[in-house]
Amino acid sequence: MKKFLNKILIFSIILFVFNLVLGFILPIRTYYGNEMFEQKFSSIKNDLNDYNLYFFGSSRIVNGINPKVFDSVMQVNDRDINSYNLGSYGTWFNENIFLINSILNDTSIKDATFMIEFQQVMSVPWEKIDNHKNIYYQSSDNFTFILNYVLDKDIRTFRDFLIGVHYIFSYSISETLNIFNLGKLKGLESYSHSKESKKFDNKGFFAIDSRKEMNQITISNYQSKGVQLFQANESKSNGAFEKKINEIIKKAQERNISIIFILTPKNYTKEMVANYKTLPSENKIDYEKFLDQTSLFEAANWGDHTHFNFQGAQYFTEFVAKEFLILNRNEASENK
Repeated sequence: MKKFLNKILIFSIILFVFNLVLGFILPIRTYYGNEMFEQKFSSIKNDLNDYNLYFFGSSRIVNGINPKVFDSVMQVNDRDINSYNLGSYGTWFNENIFLINSILNDTSIKDATFMIEFQQVMSVPWEKIDNHKNIYYQSSDNFTFILNYVLDKDIRTFRDFLIGVHYIFSYSISETLNIFNLGKLKGLESYSHSKESKKFDNKGFFAIDSRKEMNQITISNYQSKGVQLFQANESKSNGAFEKKINEIIKKAQERNISIIFILTPKNYTKEMVANYKTLPSENKIDYEKFLDQTSLFEAANWGDHTHFNFQGAQYFTEFVAKEFLILNRNEASENK
């Protein structure tokens, strides 16, 4: 029995030391769990003041926003804008908030604009709970937000209740793994041989070609269903979500950074639509204009059923650029 207890003690000491070492090493790489973002940020971290507009979001931003096109539209309109695409694959609302907060806390960026893909809060799939891409951005603040978000959700059915339970359970496990530095070993690996290495141009954009013939009906549904949801008023907004958005807007304003949320073609939910409508008008693009952009919903402009191809990215970027100009003109008029 004594030998058994000694083994448990030795194992516990080793585990504690290992956990302590990880705790010291991993904070050096704030973005270790998001390879693409880490690579992009590393490539510009010494030139952050050369840029005054940044794009954040998922692969829809990576493949959908071309900063070179955006900047050319700005140049034609006598605007001195130098933008960079900080979008990264598989990045959703909670992770985006973490990335933006980290940049606001750890860099000197000011007098700029952050254009952020508008996304929903998602629970963590079971198969990804112990993945470093999920664990690295977990925190007690994030778990508190999730808890408040679930408590304020419009739960009407037993299925809604089970979904809420999954949110809380999946994020509680994720935060526990984060606290004990479990599932983080990949964060210590080198990314020099990664398939994602340098998979973007010098402005953070990566174009994809059409991979197969697109189904026009599928693409058109993004538009028709979006119009239907935005015209209806069938769901209430989420108070915790609204509070989190307002916190990041206020925090950015302290550095004279404007936040603008971008809609991308996708399957929206009633709650997402309700949340979007609560955003201040100066912090979002016009959803009616977005849904009226026929070119964005033509199958020929898509690389697959989730992402634009190069031509689609040009159309989308030009639209976002024009909306940015309108928002800035409106702001200038209000400040006179």
